Amino acid sequence: MIKATLIVATTLDGFIAKTSDQVSTAWTSKEDKQFFTQISKEIGALIMGRPTYETVGRPLPARLNIVLTTNPDLLAQSPLTNLPPKRPDQPISDFISAYQLDRAPFYTNLSEGDLLAFLSEHGFDKVAICGGSRVYSAYLAQNLVDEISMTVEGTLWGEGIKVFQPSPSSQKWTIVSTEPIGETTIAIRWRRE
Repeated sequence: MIKATLIVATTLDGFIAKTSDQVSTAWTSKEDKQFFTQISKEIGALIMGRPTYETVGRPLPARLNIVLTTNPDLLAQSPLTNLPPKRPDQPISDFISAYQLDRAPFYTNLSEGDLLAFLSEHGFDKVAICGGSRVYSAYLAQNLVDEISMTVEGTLWGEGIKVFQPSPSSQKWTIVSTEPIGETTIAIRWRRE
């Protein structure tokens, strides 16, 4: 089965953005940006909602960008069903560069479980869930997340977009590791109990 890692940067008070059109990397530290780049390239396949993708504004290089949408024009433009299968022994970076899969996103309206099953059937063994809050909540609500890789920035906003909207049901997570990655940033890895 495919391993799903939720990757998120948050403020001390649990916000991922001040507004829905704010780019997360506009407020996070350079250490968080480096951390996100490293872990997301290691995983290779990224799932994000259309609003999150639009705040980024482009496909993230050296990664397979999968965008969730119900927009029929986008679904017809570059459907996920066009994704070639990956050999299980093929490194994700080789697969992405061989097919130039980082040049444009793939769009899908598959449900959370169906999308993970599709990727698993296509040879993927891991995927990153990269936001936004509704996408995070949907995958958690279905118990499809195995690990959370969270960076916490040393800032308080008081208001904004919470990490999880709506909040998922009660779940227990165990800390795997904590690592200060800058003067104001800590990386925390959690695993589902």
